[in-house]
Amino acid sequence: MKKIALLGGTHFIGYHLLRNLFSRGYQITIFNRGITQPPIPLPEEVEVIVGNRNNPKDFQKLFCKEFDVVFDLSGYNENHILPIVRDYQSSIGHYIFCSTSSVHKASPSGLLDEESPRDFTRNTYGGDKALTEELLLSECKAQKWPVTIFRPSGVFGPYDYGRPTRQAWLVFYRLINSLPIPVINEKKPSFSLLYVDDLVNGFIQAMNNGNSHGNVYGISGDEVSSELDFIKICGEICSHDPEIHLVEDLGYEDVQLVHPWAKGDLVIDSTKVKTDLALNFTSLKAALSITYSWLTLHPEHFGRPSLRGQRYVLTRRPIPEYVKIGWRIVDRATFILRLNKQFSWIGKTSSLVFWRFIKKWLGQ
Repeated sequence: MKKIALLGGTHFIGYHLLRNLFSRGYQITIFNRGITQPPIPLPEEVEVIVGNRNNPKDFQKLFCKEFDVVFDLSGYNENHILPIVRDYQSSIGHYIFCSTSSVHKASPSGLLDEESPRDFTRNTYGGDKALTEELLLSECKAQKWPVTIFRPSGVFGPYDYGRPTRQAWLVFYRLINSLPIPVINEKKPSFSLLYVDDLVNGFIQAMNNGNSHGNVYGISGDEVSSELDFIKICGEICSHDPEIHLVEDLGYEDVQLVHPWAKGDLVIDSTKVKTDLALNFTSLKAALSITYSWLTLHPEHFGRPSLRGQRYVLTRRPIPEYVKIGWRIVDRATFILRLNKQFSWIGKTSSLVFWRFIKKWLGQ
């Protein structure tokens, strides 16, 4: 029986990975801050250690014992990794790090593979991940420490409340309610998405394959899609013909239409991970079908989504500058309120009414 530690483990990818590992009979320990509750209570056999990796001393609670494999799903910068590299290598048989396709610079061709140029700008999500990759790869080479790195792109699926799955719900919602779906006529970026179970299978295959040591894997699904392809597939799944509303780009850069992950092409070449790890991908339609079934069972998490600025987009009008400024104010205020869930200056109900009024006034 392998002893496995998950740094993270209760949110989306980590939860899917935990369920898969548990079903295989592995002994699992989770290390996280204890803030994000899992969507379903964890099995009693799973050990949970509460700790904050921003406080390196907390790692002592985890690495007082040895692990065959450590999956790191919550490391975002070098400071998160350095204490592990420096103090606990001997306690870890194989270190599997979840990076991101955001480490890459934009590619003129839109196609990215493991050798594509990276952006090492500090204090950015992609830049910090790229620097963390370098630290791990350097240590792997110097100390012969088994490390594997994954760069997933566009991960979606059940138990996700993030952008890709939330955007899928937006499309499904507009389809089943016979609402028009605006698509900017001139922008037809191509992209590839990744079903969460396929990523988890990649993790498992790497864990059981020594050939993965020292390797980096870009990973996303086989199919290359466009916004229109994505909408069409969603329509087939929920049996509703989409009403596509093609519009010209009249300064709609602040409007999130269908595909929010990249303004240009973003396609991952997954040849290496498929070859090395004998990995197969779920078709986009099958993965979206599973996700749609889950979404329809949990609409309370997503509400009734609306497109920001749709009254301008659907009538092909430019968005006034004062409206864009208002959106930025709302976004900043919403961010602050999320940091402080307690409304000290006004009741919760009044706050909701107030923000609904503001959003309506700004055309959201």
